[in-house]
Amino acid sequence: MYSKNLLWLLPVALIIAALFCFQNNNAAENISSSGIVTTAGEWFGFSETVENKYQQITVIDSTKKVMAVYQVDLASGAIKVCAVRKLTYDMQIENLNTQKPLPREIRQLLESQ
Repeated sequence: MYSKNLLWLLPVALIIAALFCFQNNNAAENISSSGIVTTAGEWFGFSETVENKYQQITVIDSTKKVMAVYQVDLASGAIKVCAVRKLTYDMQIENLNTQKPLPREIRQLLESQ
């Protein structure tokens, strides 16, 4: 288990990661309408304001194939880690749609032409 004395490192690490990701573009000033904030090497950052309550930031490390989602409370500035996920296995899924046509059906249609 982690020592309670080291728990302060988590918010510091998140701030450093966010600063690293946004270092090239002053993200707070340059958020585009598309939601893409910046790219920094292998890192991509996306931001969206949700219900004027929080800013949701998604950071993707393309080298490690990991995605992390954070929420920053607009009133307090508190940072919450919502999810961290390795994408390796997600990208191996061939068929996970909620509506038709399924990828398999599209492939069969294209192959029959």
